[in-house]
Amino acid sequence: WLLARGWRGRSVFGPAASPAERGTLALGVALLFVALLPFRGGLARVPMLDALIYAIPYSAALLAMLCLVPRPGTLTTLILGQALLAQLLGGNLNPLTWPYHLWIAWSAEAAFLATGANPRALLTALSVALARGAVSNAYSYALLAPLLWRKVYAPWYIAAKVR
Repeated sequence: WLLARGWRGRSVFGPAASPAERGTLALGVALLFVALLPFRGGLARVPMLDALIYAIPYSAALLAMLCLVPRPGTLTTLILGQALLAQLLGGNLNPLTWPYHLWIAWSAEAAFLATGANPRALLTALSVALARGAVSNAYSYALLAPLLWRKVYAPWYIAAKVR
C-alpha cells in the first residue's frame, strides 16, 4: 500500500516535494558540504576550535534550508545527503557511520516536529541544534571514546586517567 502511494507521486506525510523543493534540497546538501570544507583541512587540527565553531556554519546552513523548505523530512534529507556526499567525494564510503548519521537526522527531525515545525522560531532552532549536539556528544563519549581508548591507549594509561 505504501509503495503504491509512493508510485503515484504522493507521500504518506502529504503531497510529494515539488521539483523546485527537490532542487533546493540538493543545493542545501551541497551548501552543507561546502560549509564543512574548512574543517576537513586545517581548522580540524586546532584543539577546541573544531568542537566549538564546527557547528555554527553547519547549523546556520541547515536552518536556512529548513526555512526554504519547511516540511517534515527536510532535516533528514539534508543531514543524510551531506553525509553521503562527503563520503562519496572523500573516497571513504563507510556504511558503519550511517547509523550515527541516521540517529542525528532523526533526533533533529523529532526536535523540529516537537517544537511545532516552525523553522523561523528561536525555540525550533535551539532545539534542533541541541538535539544534534546531544546525539553527537552521546556518540562520542558513550560509544566511540571507550572503543578508541581500548584500542589506542595502554591499560596503565587508562587506569591512571580514570582514577
